[in-house]
Amino acid sequence: MITDTIIVPDAPRSKWEEHNDYQREIINDLTARIVKGEIIDPGFIEITISPNYDNTLIRDFGIKNEIVSKAQFNEMLRRVKVKDVLGAIPMNPTHLVEIVVKRDKVECQYDGRLTRDVVAFEIIEATGEKLYYDAESMKDELVRLQREFHHPKTLNFMDFERQLRILNDNLRLNFSRDAISDALTQWYENSKKARLFYLFGQVGMGRTRGVGVVGVDQMWTDLAEKVFDTSHDGPDFIIAVLKKFIWQVKRKIRNSANVMLPVTNHLMPVILGPQGKGKSTFVNMFIAPLKELTLEVDFKMIEDDRNIDIWNSFILFLDEMGYASKANVDTIKNAITATTLTRRPMRSNSKVTVSQNATFIGCSNKTLAQLIKDPTGIRRFVGLQFSANPCWNTMNQIDYLKLWLSVDPNTEDPMLPFMDLLKDRQEEEREKGRVEEWLAQFEPSAGPAKEYGKTFYGLSKAGKIAAKDLFELYSEWEGVMFPGSYGRMSVNEWGHEMKRLLDNDPASVPFEKGTRSSKGVTYVHTGSLNIVPMAKAQKVGYVR
Repeated sequence: MITDTIIVPDAPRSKWEEHNDYQREIINDLTARIVKGEIIDPGFIEITISPNYDNTLIRDFGIKNEIVSKAQFNEMLRRVKVKDVLGAIPMNPTHLVEIVVKRDKVECQYDGRLTRDVVAFEIIEATGEKLYYDAESMKDELVRLQREFHHPKTLNFMDFERQLRILNDNLRLNFSRDAISDALTQWYENSKKARLFYLFGQVGMGRTRGVGVVGVDQMWTDLAEKVFDTSHDGPDFIIAVLKKFIWQVKRKIRNSANVMLPVTNHLMPVILGPQGKGKSTFVNMFIAPLKELTLEVDFKMIEDDRNIDIWNSFILFLDEMGYASKANVDTIKNAITATTLTRRPMRSNSKVTVSQNATFIGCSNKTLAQLIKDPTGIRRFVGLQFSANPCWNTMNQIDYLKLWLSVDPNTEDPMLPFMDLLKDRQEEEREKGRVEEWLAQFEPSAGPAKEYGKTFYGLSKAGKIAAKDLFELYSEWEGVMFPGSYGRMSVNEWGHEMKRLLDNDPASVPFEKGTRSSKGVTYVHTGSLNIVPMAKAQKVGYVR
């Protein structure tokens, strides 16, 4: 009688059982060799050790037969685990950083952001087995989300440093925390320098010829004519200002390597125009080739001498020119032109000197006179009027990298042919001081500023007037034009401003300094006077 035989397949063996079988095979082989009188190299024990499974069998055999001591076995196990995790045994903290950077494909951007592409896995607690995320498993949305949340592709310096310290402790590498921190910092700084060199090459270290800049002249023209308001400035002037910005940035990058290409006539372009028309969008497009080298700031941050890291950036973008009206203009102008700045680190009373790498660019819906309240001049700033109806198609189609490639930092300043026009524009946009406004309107034959006020003819003699009396005329005018006490000038401040105007722009002052007497300083009117008729007409006293 034939009966069917049911064949029961063997249950799949676990990884633990497979490793135990492997240990038994090695033990049997080594036992036979010991019987023959061979001396067993401890290395045979080490190659049998698994970093993830139980090694009790080979451990006990090695210790019992005096091939290894317990301490030796533990050190072998440690080395095996280090090799499993890192792929090699680090010789020092610098080597540790290099191994992890290579293993996880860590890359450092110039702005300090770190990216990585780790070979991610999960460990099954029951068996210690590693389960890797492969292409097939990543098709599952839940698995993919789990990997993205638990193994993000970005991290910062502090996260990376902490992970290295934990790795050092877990693998018992015995490197000091300070040594790890120093090694990582050194790698970090070297990586940023290498990245800067790479980016400098991307935008053109010098003049780029051939296909790289084909059609770029037309791009510049289209940008000026279709994105900016050319009723304020001609296309050539607009192009020169934007090229000057690129020229400054490139020169400062080159100078960071201690090769001094002087940046002359520092200039901060400010894109002006109505809100919501795309000014900020344009600037972000324009500086996109060097986005990593860009930081968005405001004037308050620039003035704060505790802010040190911002000066590592090569472009500082001031969107809407935040805090411009409250800023110390002299401090801002110094920051724009300086090659180095003295700064005070956080929680420190000491001062440090830092390189000023940045070139400034800004946007605003106000005029420069409203933003930069400096009657002495705004020669570090130039406004470019953005179109009220910019061509978005042009903005989107322009290859901004080609614009950057077209500017050679080794040639002369792109603004040199336009310096006279630039000075005229800056003079037009400059906010005039109160004394300057008063002098521009000054008319010696005018009546009193107030109903019962005084006149120039009533206080002067043959065009000569005491400083205190001239200040009284100014003060009455100021009270009418700027009612209230805020910002009112003292006689000393007025005197200093008169001196500045006489020294710097004597043509704007209808007076010259008279002699100094026991009664004080006098001023002499330089225009023509018709004293008697005017005095009689105004019914005020005059000196014959």
